[in-house]
Amino acid sequence: MEDDLMSLYSASFIASLLSSEPGNVMKGVGGIGLGAAEALYVASCYGCGLFRINLKVVVGLNGWLPDSRSLQNNMVFSSGNANRAASLPILLTHGTFLDNHGTSLNAMYREYKLNEVCEWLSQNLQL
Repeated sequence: MEDDLMSLYSASFIASLLSSEPGNVMKGVGGIGLGAAEALYVASCYGCGLFRINLKVVVGLNGWLPDSRSLQNNMVFSSGNANRAASLPILLTHGTFLDNHGTSLNAMYREYKLNEVCEWLSQNLQL
């Protein structure tokens, strides 16, 4: 629960940065690893109506939403918020390539995933 509260505090900071952008700017969040987790926290708060930003997209690479059960128990969804959450495009992906030392092949993964992310963004944002 304490970790969730710290992440929600960080998510509030991110939302305040996004809310200071002009209205005509398309807003999205994304990250790799812990940044992906933070992006998912922002998306969760947006979906619950906690943030009044016009979020258009969320991208997470090599991440997950830590302790999502306690977060879910502490958030309340109304029907309007559920519709907002369901309409938010989210790409969450994780690498599977490992070398013989058990570490990821970063260059190969980055090139493949970045191309995949660009294609997904183009499709979902009509770019």
